[in-house]
Amino acid sequence: MSYEVNVPDSIRQQITNLHLHPDLEEELYRRLAEDLEYGHETTCFRLAAPSPTYIYNVQLRDPVLRGITHWFVFHLTYGERDDTLYVRQFFHDDSEDWESNPAE
Repeated sequence: MSYEVNVPDSIRQQITNLHLHPDLEEELYRRLAEDLEYGHETTCFRLAAPSPTYIYNVQLRDPVLRGITHWFVFHLTYGERDDTLYVRQFFHDDSEDWESNPAE
């Protein structure tokens, strides 16, 4: 079964407020859609909760400041539609590593 990912406006606003490079933001939404479309049960960690809650982690290197890696964590649940995963929470952090090879 394929799944769509529903990102509510409030979470989209949080992501917008990070002022990420547009290419990075686009990549983030692309990864959410592609990585979770068919494999959230193997791509995500599942939390013990009354309803299934999945944790999706993704790290992306900043396309301009190559020494910055962005870490994104999404909490997802099933919801109103059976074929949709709903983002319930979102977290972001970043780390600096100016010693690594920028081509990595």
